[in-house]
Amino acid sequence: AEIERCRPWTLRQIEVIDPLLIVTLGQHATQWALGRGTTLSSVRGHLHQFGTRPLLPTFHPATAIRVGRTGAPALLLEEDLRYAAALLSRLRDLREGAR
Repeated sequence: AEIERCRPWTLRQIEVIDPLLIVTLGQHATQWALGRGTTLSSVRGHLHQFGTRPLLPTFHPATAIRVGRTGAPALLLEEDLRYAAALLSRLRDLREGAR
């Protein structure tokens, strides 16, 4: 219920900020964006669309910390964030080229 109550506010924030990329951190954020029943393991590591924006789901940092620095969540989170940084660079270039 709380997620749905906050949905309009979050959507408005996305509209105002106009991010090039959305990165969801954890299961709850991923389900908020991609729908109930979505599992992080089934969507992590792949780009998805959220409206007109690319969305990259990954682990929540708390999970990575809880499991430990050398655990799979931490390693995959780091991999995903490196991918997001590289992708942002390309998306910025595309946006600048469109101007």
